[in-house]
This record gives sequence, C-alpha cells and structure tokens, in this order.
Amino acid sequence: MNFFTKRNTQVVILLISLIFLSLTNLSYAGVQRIKHQTNNSYVIVECLRDDLIHFEYGHQKGPDAAFPIRTSPMVCDPSDADNKTSQVCKSDHNGASFYRTREQADRSIIETKDLIIEVHENDLSIDIIDKTKGDISLTQISPINLSQRWKGLRATRKRESSFLGLGQKFTEEMKYDSTFNWNGRVRDSGPYGNKMEYFNGGMNSNTQIPILYVLNDTPFENYAFFLDNIYKQ
Repeated sequence: MNFFTKRNTQVVILLISLIFLSLTNLSYAGVQRIKHQTNNSYVIVECLRDDLIHFEYGHQKGPDAAFPIRTSPMVCDPSDADNKTSQVCKSDHNGASFYRTREQADRSIIETKDLIIEVHENDLSIDIIDKTKGDISLTQISPINLSQRWKGLRATRKRESSFLGLGQKFTEEMKYDSTFNWNGRVRDSGPYGNKMEYFNGGMNSNTQIPILYVLNDTPFENYAFFLDNIYKQ
C-alpha cells in the first residue's frame, strides 16, 4: 500500500497503534525520542506508550528530537474548548513502561514492552514487530521522494489482511458488501482532496479520513495507522 501526499511543508507524520492490547504498565521513564538521518532526510521515532508509536519523516535536517513531534489541528485544536481535556488532545503520555535501544549491523532497534521498532540506517525504513504475538512482523514502512513536493510512504501488506477505514466513499460494490475491504483496491479522491460524487441517485461525499485499520483475524495481527496530514493524499 502506498500513501502519497501533496504538501508545502517538509514532514509526514504517522501514528502506529496496536489494537486491543491490555496494558500493565508498572513504571515509566517518560516519552523517549530517537532521530536518524541519512541522504538529507530524517525520521524521528517517539514512544508515547508501550503500544503507541509516533513517527515523523522529513527532508533536510528537521527538528530537534528533544521536542515533541508536532501534530496538525486534525489531531488536536487547542482553541476548541471541547477538545482541551479530551483524549484527542492528550499531550501528557507517560511513555513506555519498558524502553531500551541497541544497535545491530545496519539498523537501530527500539524496544518497548509490546513492540520492537527496527530503523534501517540506509533508507530509514521501519519494521514494526508485535512482541505480544510472538514477535510477529506487522509491516515495514518506507519513505518515498521526501525531497519532492509529492512525497509518500510505502507499507508492506499481507494479502490475507483486511484494510478498513480511510474515510467515506460510496461505490456500486458497496451496495452488496457491507464490510468493504480496501485490500487490492485504490482509495482515490478529487484533484484537491475531498469532493462530492454521484451515487445511487444523489450526490454523496468522498471524504478522506487517513485512519487505516489493518486486521488479520486468525493470528490477531491487528494494528491502526493514522497519517496526520491535512492535504490531498
């Protein structure tokens, strides 16, 4: 699966969260961040919880890893009184209950109680491994064209997985499929992003919401992916 975004700023921001994990946190060291840079691009990995990882990819030097990764108003608008105390605007994460890093050949390894994150030094691609399911590899994410206006991400997928979410779009297929699966399909939109489209006798919204739920029910290889980007993608 590929995600391409057209934007004027230099960063692409991601959230990876495992679904349906029980948390038994005992002690916390606070939110930890690590930055890696190569070929005039960078990635910052921020561990918010044992099961919640925040990434930022970008071009050139990028921000200092001492500071939290920025989010767009799509994640949190502090001016909205209803959001100030909600989980949407949560900014006081405790970090992981277990956290360690180590170097191994051509990659840097970050480990929490629930996850192993492997950052490949040559291309900044990231392997995400679920420790709670016997070290199952969930996906590998790689940046594409970070130095160009149209930049993107590529994520590996398992063909047996279901891909749900990504917003609202009505097609003829959906009339007969109430559990519409995006696996093997292209999620498209208008030339500038969201648009109205004709469907079933009326105009309906084709609205991009960049939250993807990946489900593989039998081995429970489940996770959610949120691309924090307000532009067409």
